[in-house]
Amino acid sequence: MESVHSEELNKLAVLLFEKTGLSRCVPSISDEIEEEIEGSYTRINDDDEDSSSNPCYGGVVYHSYSVVDDGKFCYRLDKELSEAEKNLLLRFLEDKELEISVERTDFSGQKWSFDLSVPYVLNKQDSDNFELSLSIKVSGYRSRYEIEAHSWSEISEEQIAKTLTMYSLQL
Repeated sequence: MESVHSEELNKLAVLLFEKTGLSRCVPSISDEIEEEIEGSYTRINDDDEDSSSNPCYGGVVYHSYSVVDDGKFCYRLDKELSEAEKNLLLRFLEDKELEISVERTDFSGQKWSFDLSVPYVLNKQDSDNFELSLSIKVSGYRSRYEIEAHSWSEISEEQIAKTLTMYSLQL
């Protein structure tokens, strides 16, 4: 099976990211991640005899950040999201869990990855879902980010467009 990429899928991802309130939380989540991984970099000039006066750190750090655990939101999101946003986000989570995989470079950028389980029809309890994988590049400025989305689910462009239209009207 091939991964599906499209502009419509990206638009749906942006819509969900905004309507769940996660877009507002990018700076605070990013800061929290930075606090957790501070000091995780390794010295890359250990072999240099003069490195004691000017150490150089670098590399990539991989980390995970738990946003929702068993339906309970992390402290920051619990304070920043409205109840409606929390309930909406929980609709898109399998097993009421959301773990962000983070790749942090030594250039102050973060790349977040996580999956949402998106119902084809939002307000229908027994609606089938498709998996939406989000990749969010957060710049060193924390308030700037780019979203790319793809899906490994069997979903047509027509289904994506229909879902996007319905969600745009309902959210």
